[in-house]
Amino acid sequence: EAVARAAGLSPEGPLTPASAESRRLLRDALIQRLRPLQAADAALFIRINNLTHTPGLDRFMSALSFVMTGGHAWLLVPLAEMLRDPRGGRRSFGRVVLPLWLATLTVEHGLKRVFRRRRPFASLVRAIVVGRKPGSYSFPSGHSAAAFAGAVLLSSQYPRARRGFFFLAGLVAFSRVYLGSHYPGDVLTGSVSGALLARAFRRWLRRR
Repeated sequence: EAVARAAGLSPEGPLTPASAESRRLLRDALIQRLRPLQAADAALFIRINNLTHTPGLDRFMSALSFVMTGGHAWLLVPLAEMLRDPRGGRRSFGRVVLPLWLATLTVEHGLKRVFRRRRPFASLVRAIVVGRKPGSYSFPSGHSAAAFAGAVLLSSQYPRARRGFFFLAGLVAFSRVYLGSHYPGDVLTGSVSGALLARAFRRWLRRR
């Protein structure tokens, strides 16, 4: 009965205080059965994901997440430089694009298939999901990996804008939890993985 009410399948109609309490009890019971780190990750997800959602903020976070898919929006920076300095812009583009894509592909098509973690909305009761539900695995976060890979690579080319790059990358990572697509552990691991892989691929490409 608690599961039916929490899932909105109860024939009793709209949400009532009793069904809200059932939902809370079921959510707490699920978290208690998780391993300690997973339980902490799930609890932090609920706190962030259940922050106040407004239509304007939902649209902003959705748009930010969309344009940063795969880290493609980062390429606008060296492309813009090409308009001012074609030679320097092409050099920056070459130093950013390949290690960025390699880092992102490693996370999306390598690490995710190893861990195969389910998305929060597939495991937790009443996770708030904004927009389309992703169909891939959850751990690590590909968006976060691409965001921090791009921030690391661009910071080496444009050190004065370093704070702006990492602030934007952090906002992208936060948006993935806010939108209900990832656990905080997913975005933290994705962020670190993206940054480390970007540096490793950049060094490897320079040697070659």
